[in-house]
Amino acid sequence: IIKSFFKMVKARTMEFVRDRGTFFWNMLFPFVLVFGFSFAFSGGNEAVLTVGIIGQPDPQFNLTKTQGIEVIDYNDRQESREEILDKVRQHQMDMLIDFDSNSFYINETAPSSEIVRTLMATEKGYSEARVTGAPIRYVDWLVPGVIGMNMMFSCLFGVGFVLVRYRKNGVLKRMKATPVSALSFISAQAVSRLIIVILTSIIVFTGTNLFL
Repeated sequence: IIKSFFKMVKARTMEFVRDRGTFFWNMLFPFVLVFGFSFAFSGGNEAVLTVGIIGQPDPQFNLTKTQGIEVIDYNDRQESREEILDKVRQHQMDMLIDFDSNSFYINETAPSSEIVRTLMATEKGYSEARVTGAPIRYVDWLVPGVIGMNMMFSCLFGVGFVLVRYRKNGVLKRMKATPVSALSFISAQAVSRLIIVILTSIIVFTGTNLFL
């Protein structure tokens, strides 16, 4: 029974590899999708600076009144200081100004850090604090979703659709003439698809990670 089970797993896996249409859909389509979106949403950095503020604003503070700077007031939002600082770490915000402690936070790895530091030099009495972190791009959010979608469709069409095709082609009737049980047959299909999904997901993730 074990021997026949592993032979069915091997047969189903080889059937997938030799099916060029299915192989293309599971392997190349995620790459095409990720690459397309990465170019479509790879615009340059915006010229407008985004500044967050917490605490009671100083009426004499002029930077937040400058045209071209977007100011986000976090005083009325249910977000902790660390959650707000994460936006600076992930390059979603250029600077956070804390009026309560007369300090401002910038990401020293951000392209706008020198501009923000120069602008803050015109304001007296504010100390600088630095955070570090890599930017999270749109495509970074896209890749896990594409891999998840690929796994879902691969399992759906790789098991359910294949069984329907077997029934249509008369394969299931011929399988009844063999000593293979229905449980072993279904289990072999599932195990084969699990192996394929794991391997294709690793390849897609590794390839897109190296490209991006």
